Amino acid sequence: MRWRVAPGVTLTPDVETKLAPYLARYADTLNVRVHAVGGAADHLHLLADIPGDMTADTVTRELQAPAARYA
Repeated sequence: MRWRVAPGVTLTPDVETKLAPYLARYADTLNVRVHAVGGAADHLHLLADIPGDMTADTVTRELQAPAARYA
């Protein structure tokens, strides 16, 4: 999955290091297993196992909100 970060927010290596475990813990509540988090200054990449009853779009929407609050 991939999504853009909020306007005016830069995904620095420091933020990425702190955001990765935060997103992984939140994803656990959705029964989503995160394998890797990465990206660039303006977008985030996420590699995850998604349950069969969820779509990638649903997981992306569910994880974007906590990621935005974190930033």
